Amino acid sequence: MEEVKQDIKAAKVIQDEIKELSWKFGYGGRAKEIASMILNNPPNQAYYNVALWLYAGGESAFLQDANSLIMRTNELAEVIRF
Repeated sequence: MEEVKQDIKAAKVIQDEIKELSWKFGYGGRAKEIASMILNNPPNQAYYNVALWLYAGGESAFLQDANSLIMRTNELAEVIRF
């Protein structure tokens, strides 16, 4: 469960960096423009994944983890609330 939370935190850091860049480059917090630039030359796979998510609207995410099917219900609920 902690590993999943760390992945969520890492994605949030990247999201914040992309939004900060959108302000810096005059896009007023709109991440789609910066995300499209990152998609052309991402520094790593995590940036690519977050940029693609933001480019598509960034409103929902799919919890994909090999262990999600064997997590206890209360642990899965905690991750979703996180």
